[in-house]
Amino acid sequence: MAVLCFIGDQISRAFVIIEPVKNVRYKGYCMKVIPLPSITPYTKDTEINLRELINTIPDLIWLKDKDGIFLSCNTKFERYIGWKEADIVGKTDYDFVSKELAEIFRKYDQKIMTANHTFVTEQNVTFADDGHQAIMETIKTPQYDIGGNIIGVLGVSRDITKRKKAENLLNKFSLAVEQNPCAIFITDLNAEIEYANAAFSRTAGYSLEEILGLNPRILNCGKTPKETYKELWQTIKNGETWKGELINRRKDGSEYIEFASITPVRGQDEKISHYLAIKEDITARKQFEIEQRIAAIAFESQDGIMITDANNIIIRVNKAFTKITGYESEEMIGRTPSFFEIWKAISRILSKNVAKLFTDVTQLEV
Repeated sequence: MAVLCFIGDQISRAFVIIEPVKNVRYKGYCMKVIPLPSITPYTKDTEINLRELINTIPDLIWLKDKDGIFLSCNTKFERYIGWKEADIVGKTDYDFVSKELAEIFRKYDQKIMTANHTFVTEQNVTFADDGHQAIMETIKTPQYDIGGNIIGVLGVSRDITKRKKAENLLNKFSLAVEQNPCAIFITDLNAEIEYANAAFSRTAGYSLEEILGLNPRILNCGKTPKETYKELWQTIKNGETWKGELINRRKDGSEYIEFASITPVRGQDEKISHYLAIKEDITARKQFEIEQRIAAIAFESQDGIMITDANNIIIRVNKAFTKITGYESEEMIGRTPSFFEIWKAISRILSKNVAKLFTDVTQLEV
């Protein structure tokens, strides 16, 4: 595209070529400015209008010749340097920044002209006018005369502080999701999986590559009531969060119980665009709760009950058992039944009073 460029006190028409940066170290676009013969008569009004246009641009813009001498700059660049353009033109970076930093700038400028290539860099800078700091993305590109010869370097620097903060926040969010112990996946409105984290792969047994594009129903083992799924879809389609338990099947065929929280995700237009599922494997907890309920029911019995582990070590007795034996629970737990001197006699007593003797807690059944 053709644009007007202001160089010192001259105005010329230029052709700008923008193409992707091929250097793997940077991402973005390269920009080549090739001056063209002027077709617009130069007037003072043209200069004023162009100057106002350049100064309105929120980016820093400056131009140097091959020796690193400033030829022009805009108002934003003046704020960065802390000097007016009239005081900047004719000087070099060595007049405004430390020798070390000036040498870095000069090195890059020379590299740009030698390589005849656009370079993109990011750096933290401090504005001289008010002392505020910003992260700037700087694009430097060679500038050419009408004959195509390099005559200097054009620099454009943009404040990307907000963008970098957003990227950092997004990166933190991404890490939090990926490292979350809960299985997390995102589907489109057709319930096709677009993303799943590592915990999902560990829980369900499917890799991300295997599950992408599939419907979560692949996990359905048929034991979750159809009414549950009906309620689930009605809830999330109405824009609300559904929470409940699902019985699913892993890739290896084993079943597990999970507590799921499924939430609609809305775009900037407030329309639902995706669904987010966060699931926790509660199989072990549910099994423990069942065992606890069984034990609670059993220990409310008026019959004497003693439970031992696989090594025949007493791990629990109920109140009825302590009354029958005369021993407190603290005296029995951790020992084997053989410590009773009259174990055989106690066994005969127990046979009349105990409905069932649990010898191994692992034998409890639902």
